[in-house]
Amino acid sequence: MSDAPHPPTEELFIDDLETLKVIADPLRMDIMAAVLHQPRTVKEIAAAVEREPSKLYYHVNLLEKHGLIIVVETRVVSGIIEKQYRAAAHSIEIDKRLLTPDTAGDENLELMLSTIFDATKADLRRSFRAGVVQLEKDTPDRALLFHARLRLTAAQYAELQQQLEAILQTYNDKSDADPAAAPRQRYGLTIALYRSISADGREVT
Repeated sequence: MSDAPHPPTEELFIDDLETLKVIADPLRMDIMAAVLHQPRTVKEIAAAVEREPSKLYYHVNLLEKHGLIIVVETRVVSGIIEKQYRAAAHSIEIDKRLLTPDTAGDENLELMLSTIFDATKADLRRSFRAGVVQLEKDTPDRALLFHARLRLTAAQYAELQQQLEAILQTYNDKSDADPAAAPRQRYGLTIALYRSISADGREVT
């Protein structure tokens, strides 16, 4: 299927709790990922996320209602209306007011973190079980699993942040390139870069 001229915007800003709850679902995150780099019908999304199409209509409609995915083409196939969907944006920014340090904010933060890292864990588990994740140093497609606490100056932190954002933008652009240009595989990437506090709440320097 040819790619429609409706690339996602760079960023979508979420400032309401209902939309935050909508994306706090691993299946919906998979659906958004499936339409990030090319438009797809519900049937094609179902094949990508390995679900029955009938199980996806509710989730797809909810994502569209909240502006997380958009319809980029509608056509009639054998008398049936068929829609193609694409992600609304490459990335999502959540209003910090939804994550304030109170009971509601803590619940929202837990919701957001669980969504991101549970989806990563489930994706990794599937890949390990399928035998496509390699950890040996000199193997092709070697996976990188890395956690560290770095000691950086404010300038070094800013530099690292800018470099990571530039790398992500570069490879987002490559992912959006003509899918027929060369064979492609899907790869998962989860990044968390943040100020780290000790377990007793002290700021470590």
